[in-house]
Amino acid sequence: MEEKTLQQILKERSTQGNIILAVFFTIWFLGSLGGLAYSFNTGLTYLGLILIGQYFFIFGGLGIHMNIQRVKQGKRFDIPVLLLPLVGIVLISVGLMQRFGIPPQLQTALDKAGLTPINVTIYGMLVVFIVVGIGLIVSVILDLKKKVRCSEFIPAVCTDVKTSHQTDSHGHYTTVYCPTWQASYKGQTRNYVDDELYVSKKYHIGDIAEIQINPNNPEEFYSSVNAFKNKVIFVLGIGFVLVPIYAIYMMAKYG
Repeated sequence: MEEKTLQQILKERSTQGNIILAVFFTIWFLGSLGGLAYSFNTGLTYLGLILIGQYFFIFGGLGIHMNIQRVKQGKRFDIPVLLLPLVGIVLISVGLMQRFGIPPQLQTALDKAGLTPINVTIYGMLVVFIVVGIGLIVSVILDLKKKVRCSEFIPAVCTDVKTSHQTDSHGHYTTVYCPTWQASYKGQTRNYVDDELYVSKKYHIGDIAEIQINPNNPEEFYSSVNAFKNKVIFVLGIGFVLVPIYAIYMMAKYG
């Protein structure tokens, strides 16, 4: 009988682990849905808040883990994913306070501040949006620093075009494109591609364009597509910061 190599053994164990994880995840997901149905039928609001909150928290945690892997590949961290676990924490906290009551020290502090648990919940949600908004603005600033680093313009040729399909709010399909550029710099030929930058502009193999690279690190490049994305992200970030601040101001002023 042929002996298994260490690599084969590790692969089999990894597959078995994935199966066990998938089964556990399915049981947890369906069990939580059953708990939600039970909480709605019995009027147990606190249980529904906790279960919904843990959905946000766990899926948000998975999203953060995936984003960390992307950052290791040199890609940008999607700041909005931070909303999910933060909202989850707020919902779980509110549910626990409904079930077990508010600790005396916290209740005393709320009374002195003239606040109710509902006020605190709303303030907490607004602060979460402010934090995420600041994160979005910071991500744009960091990307602009990357643009400054990538100050060398070099000619490149399109060697491959990936396509994907997106659906708009009306259900219409749109084809988007992601080109791979090949360029030579200081005697070395490199391929440049960002798998996240799919745009509506149709590229063709053989197209010529200028790309921006970092002269001190030619592996790093900046795509002009980021300019539009950064404008959108910056506007969202400003909105995420200013709107909650205004809401907090109005709540504090008029109660």
